[in-house]
Parts: sequence; C-alpha cells; structure tokens
Amino acid sequence: MPTLAEGSWGRWRWSAVREPERGDEEYFGVELEHPDGRRVGCGFGGPVVHPDRPINDAVHWDDVGPIVLLARTRRPEGLRLVVRHAPAEPVWTGRADGVSYLLHLRERDDPGDAVVELNR
Repeated sequence: MPTLAEGSWGRWRWSAVREPERGDEEYFGVELEHPDGRRVGCGFGGPVVHPDRPINDAVHWDDVGPIVLLARTRRPEGLRLVVRHAPAEPVWTGRADGVSYLLHLRERDDPGDAVVELNR
C-alpha cells in the first residue's frame, strides 16, 4: 500500500498509508509496529469527504497499541487538532493530491477528548 509518511511515536514506528479507490474514494490508515514485534493496523475507506461534512475522521482502539485518530479533508485550509484537557500536537499532518491528512496517537490513559476541526 502506498505510504504517505513514516515516523516514530514513543516505542512505536508508524506508517501513514493511502490507497486510492474508484472515483473519489480511498482507504486511509496507519500501520504501527512495536519493537517487540506487535503490529497494529487500522483505517477507513469511502469518500474522501461526505457531501454533508467537510471532514471525514475516525477513532480506533483495540487491546494492543495506542488510540488512533485519523482525519482527512479537501478544504485547503487543512486540519487542526484540538485536545480538551490535555496538550497535544498531531503526530503527522500532510497533503497529497488535494487532500489534507492528520494522524494523532494517544496513550490509553491520556486525559482529554481529541477532536479535529478545520483551521480558521
């Protein structure tokens, strides 16, 4: 799957991936790897954005790995992460083929509620 970006977060290595599909649809996700060999992957497919929403986003969690927040938009002003009750910056933001992407990772016990907004 084509990789948009790679990096590390704590002990995890991450890869943001994107796979264009038919029309205006695509898969956007993240693949995580821990030094002990654990692997976690998640993401979402469908339209880049839905007609009634300027941002398409998803939150994922399971028994292994961090909480993952993914978002994308076609709006040129891009995305901004807002975390209530806890300071945080996105792990990665980027742009490809007219779409802005955001990846945020959080420990399970981090306080706060992460949401994504359009820059104003």
